[in-house]
Amino acid sequence: MCIISIGDFMIKKIKIYLPSEIDESIKHNNAFILKDGAFILAKGYTGCNPSHQLESSALTISRNLMDEDMVKIYEAYLKERNLNKLYYLRSMLVHYFGMGLFARVEHIKSFDDRGRFSDYSMIPNPKYYGQEVSKEQLDTMTKLFELNNDGTLLFDSSDTLEKVFMLKKPYDNWHREF
Repeated sequence: MCIISIGDFMIKKIKIYLPSEIDESIKHNNAFILKDGAFILAKGYTGCNPSHQLESSALTISRNLMDEDMVKIYEAYLKERNLNKLYYLRSMLVHYFGMGLFARVEHIKSFDDRGRFSDYSMIPNPKYYGQEVSKEQLDTMTKLFELNNDGTLLFDSSDTLEKVFMLKKPYDNWHREF
């Protein structure tokens, strides 16, 4: 990541990875997946307050990738939104703008009790705003699941990817979706 100084403002530039760059060096990282299958690493896979870390990453991504039209759309959406709609920016990037999200959250009960995770990955639900997931996004999501399939999910991981692809979520309250 490089930082560019423009006057009094500091702009962070984000690194966009290609699907061919999926290897051990990016293991245990969340990622926002673009329509072409490229992805941007996001915070929040491990450590404290994963929800806040994912939101922070979503904000950085939106500031770097959104053009002026997208910003206007987003601002208009925020003015009309209520709690029955998308609550988090990460959810907007997925459902409103069509990104995919590979996300795992660490469960920490005590200082020495770490290393167990739940999956919170999402793909765009076309019923919400008409965004369809692309084949390239599904391929990248599958590769990220395979990379991180290390037996650390708390719940049965054998059908987790299938549930994501079928838009079945037992934990919608974490994202506050519809």
